[in-house]
Amino acid sequence: MPTRANGQPAFVSYERAASGRYEAYGVQVLTLIGARIARITAFNDPSLVPAFGMAPALATS
Repeated sequence: MPTRANGQPAFVSYERAASGRYEAYGVQVLTLIGARIARITAFNDPSLVPAFGMAPALATS
């Protein structure tokens, strides 16, 4: 799920749990130089996800 962190592009990642729900895994922040990704900083902490306005878990359809 795309978002932004400190003005930089970022995304929230989810992983599928044994229950079938997708549970928050963390936030990845992209550092760009021009149109290229120069660095990916991963914050693999699910407790950060709500700070980005995202749900801590997603239901399956």
